[in-house]
Amino acid sequence: GGNGGVPGITGAAGISLLMNFLEPRAARALADSTGIRGTYLFAEINGNKVDGFSDEGFDFSDLTWNVGMFLEL
Repeated sequence: GGNGGVPGITGAAGISLLMNFLEPRAARALADSTGIRGTYLFAEINGNKVDGFSDEGFDFSDLTWNVGMFLEL
């Protein structure tokens, strides 16, 4: 068995927006020539609370944001 584990929780939430509606003809042409069916913008937040809920020890809690663009093939 293990020894020294610390309880914690983790969670994530995000949203993405399909951008094809801005230029439908260009999106169709891109799909026809490259196979890329969708262009998206996204934002997400990830949170972790890993500190033994205030017990002694290391605090590995974290909160991060990610934003970017992805392509759907």
